[in-house]
Amino acid sequence: MRTKRVKYIVDVLLGIGLVLLMAYQVVGEEGHEWTGIAMTALMLIHQVLNRKWYAALFKGKYGLLRTVQTVINLALLGCFLLTALSGINMGVYAVPSLAEFMKASTGRRMHLALSHWSFILMGLHLGPHMPAMLRSVKSKIVRRIGYCLSVPAAGAGLYFFLKNSFPDYLSFQRHFAFIDYEKPIPLVLAESLLIVFFFAFLGFQLQQLLARSKKGKEPAVLGIALAVAIGIAMNAVFPAPAGDSWSGEETPWGGEAAFTGAGEPDDTEVPKQEESEEIAVDDGFVLISGGSFLMGSPESVSPPTHPQMS
Repeated sequence: MRTKRVKYIVDVLLGIGLVLLMAYQVVGEEGHEWTGIAMTALMLIHQVLNRKWYAALFKGKYGLLRTVQTVINLALLGCFLLTALSGINMGVYAVPSLAEFMKASTGRRMHLALSHWSFILMGLHLGPHMPAMLRSVKSKIVRRIGYCLSVPAAGAGLYFFLKNSFPDYLSFQRHFAFIDYEKPIPLVLAESLLIVFFFAFLGFQLQQLLARSKKGKEPAVLGIALAVAIGIAMNAVFPAPAGDSWSGEETPWGGEAAFTGAGEPDDTEVPKQEESEEIAVDDGFVLISGGSFLMGSPESVSPPTHPQMS
């Protein structure tokens, strides 16, 4: 029993750590690296605590539910390890001696995409554990109120998932992080929490759908449908600004230059710098004014002939 509690605590800490890792502007570059190191240590502890699960991988029958959970768990482990590896490759503060063992552009693209995949898979991994974490809540009224609040919260998570262009990161469409440093810290953390909560909610409902019992199937379908509908409706009413629809090149958030499409500059006028006044300096050089010239001989002059070489 104690081992299970420790597992749940480690799972929660991993989820919190991933939220902090995704909130890069909150922790900063150095904090981001050290949080990643701590997350790697927690992940290794998590694997040790689940050694019995690994020992049972090739035992027993695989139904649909067990197959899906196994794929999610192994995919999460793989994505997390590759994220940590690529993060170490770009490291400056935590373990600089281990950095630059792969091409920088490859490591950056891997880290950016797989960190988002780890974030999503962590939510799906946490979802099936939510009932065990909430067993201490005995009141049915409190549970129903919590469920009614969880549906719009999950819908809001889907909205921020779309608004923050997660699909572009997950599909390797973006090669640079797109960060708004002017966004309030509470809003940054709330968005990340809601996104991971949407996938935890989805993971919990999928478990109900794939389970043999028919008791929770209809509420699960209804819950997923309502959450998705709320997220899509919010995205239609509050669409992302046009500047957020960026793909392919690095784009500053509200910076001096805005880029759209595949990195082409927009029509925004850039103020010209004032020309500096010329100062006469006796340096021995003669100033030759700029102009144009034709290269080669005039057409009236035939090119010279050369004797053939034998």
